[in-house]
Amino acid sequence: MSRKPVRRLTMFAAALAASVLTVMAGPAAPASAVPHPPPPPGTVVTQGVYPLRASYGNADLSSVRGWTVSWTVPDISNNAWGVVGQWFSNIEGGIYHTDTEGWWVYYYGDDNGLTGNNPDCFVSWDTGGHCQNWGANLPVGKQVTFTYEYCNASKAFSASGPYICLYVNMNDGVGNRYLMQDLPRAEGPEMYTHDIETFADSGATEPVVSCTNPTKMLGQKVRINSGAWTNLSGSAFNFVDEQTNYEYRNVAYTSSPATWQTCSPPSNACPGPIWTPRNGYAVNNTVYWNQRKYKALVANTGVRPGTSTTTWQDQGTC
Repeated sequence: MSRKPVRRLTMFAAALAASVLTVMAGPAAPASAVPHPPPPPGTVVTQGVYPLRASYGNADLSSVRGWTVSWTVPDISNNAWGVVGQWFSNIEGGIYHTDTEGWWVYYYGDDNGLTGNNPDCFVSWDTGGHCQNWGANLPVGKQVTFTYEYCNASKAFSASGPYICLYVNMNDGVGNRYLMQDLPRAEGPEMYTHDIETFADSGATEPVVSCTNPTKMLGQKVRINSGAWTNLSGSAFNFVDEQTNYEYRNVAYTSSPATWQTCSPPSNACPGPIWTPRNGYAVNNTVYWNQRKYKALVANTGVRPGTSTTTWQDQGTC
């Protein structure tokens, strides 16, 4: 999918300058891979890539009518652009880092127009915004929660509502701030996080994410139809790690909610792939899990490494 987003480059104490970038198709990626907040002209012209992803795959997504995702802002130690966020249907939200502005809240994918969206978020693209004031200059360690809900035209929750509303809670006492409202995507539901996004497909410098102050997934909740909010844990998640520049750490798989961290490891990085509960593994398949390597001793599905010495052989740290 190709689009031509319009971005206003914001500098502190500087005037807004508009530029138009042509976004070219990138490599294979999840279904909603579309252009993301683009860096300055001439540096990034592709969609971005998701080295690490976690998806909710333990239930029929068509019954999910609400989803919350809570992050802790990480420390990026180099001059690079990067994103932490999530997709629900065709709607993206998250936090975006640039080498001149630090971390800020953004939303993307509002295909039915931006009229009525949060006035503190200026138009960065034709389908999204860059939030200022409360949504900018986010410090390392800041907790930010994004909430998606099916809603009616008045933005009230409705399990049968025709729209999806996106909110952000800055955990500053204000509560949920409305960001945008749009129709669900025609292709059907989807729901996943991209714990780290880079623009390596443009040759741009990849962000170095601190393992001391990493990206932290603080937990997720779902609302099934009109039911109560419930924590997600255990086999609700599928994990994808596609390169050794980043890895999952400290995965609290059985916690309620499940939590984990992601960062740029040192040279002894785990080579991947990360174990994921919904994959079937053949004898001698190797995976990593919480910074250790394991080899499958028997064919298995859903047996977590470290819990059975007859299923997985622990091959030490990586």
